[in-house]
Amino acid sequence: MFELLNRKEIKCVLEGSREAREIIDKAHYLITSSFDFAYNKRIGQIHIAAWHGFPLKVIGFFDSAAASETYVKGLKVITTQTDLITATSRFSHITLSGMFSVDPHKVKETGYPRNDMMFNNNSKQKLQELLDTDIS
Repeated sequence: MFELLNRKEIKCVLEGSREAREIIDKAHYLITSSFDFAYNKRIGQIHIAAWHGFPLKVIGFFDSAAASETYVKGLKVITTQTDLITATSRFSHITLSGMFSVDPHKVKETGYPRNDMMFNNNSKQKLQELLDTDIS
């Protein structure tokens, strides 16, 4: 995927590389599908956890199996450092807020940005162009 994106002249770098760290350090917004970057967020950066699906399993503070003191401390750090969490519905809004013990005002019902393309009239054509593959 890295090589494909570079051939398409879409700027990307490898996770963990010096270049990646520099880009992350300079970024004003950190948008992830999880809580990545929350540990290392600098003052002034905005972290948006665009999440990656509805939690069908017990996670976060509801997961008593993972409730070691270290786990709980780490979870408090990332949820405190996250500025916004996206949700698909009122139910997922309440669920995510509870599972991560975050202020419900930090959770917004936006849908998932990764799915927006599916509702676009020419989404199939755009996907084919991006992947340079016939997906019919």
